[in-house]
Amino acid sequence: IDASGSDSRACGDQRYGHIVVLINAHKVSQTYTIATLAGSSLRLHPQQQSGLDAVVRNAAFDNNSGTFTIPARTTAVFVQ
Repeated sequence: IDASGSDSRACGDQRYGHIVVLINAHKVSQTYTIATLAGSSLRLHPQQQSGLDAVVRNAAFDNNSGTFTIPARTTAVFVQ
């Protein structure tokens, strides 16, 4: 889903209601708030949650505020 709320079904994967991909190319952790996602039950994609990359496992989503925290130089995929 993008910030405008477009439907993720266009991506062809209907296992998830929403797919959010965030890329942080910066040297330090960054936060991104998408207020329209507040209240969503997004979580880090299962393959990233259980993968070997310990850094990406630190990516987080605060469903109260719609804020994502992405570690430095990391691409994180969140799903619902």
